[in-house]
Amino acid sequence: MTKGFDTTANAIGQAANIKAAGYDFVGRYLSKNTWKLISPAEAAALKAAGLLIVLVYEDGPTSVSY
Repeated sequence: MTKGFDTTANAIGQAANIKAAGYDFVGRYLSKNTWKLISPAEAAALKAAGLLIVLVYEDGPTSVSY
């Protein structure tokens, strides 16, 4: 079973640690909100560490229960 998580934080400096902790993928965001965007450099670092990337498009919640 694969193991992963999503984050809005830039994981470029933690890619090797994430892989060493046993994770297989990281979910990152595509959005109009620039504070949570994955960058090409971050994608390259995650890939170089042997991690898969799951992309999620999200701009904001659509309801309070979201």
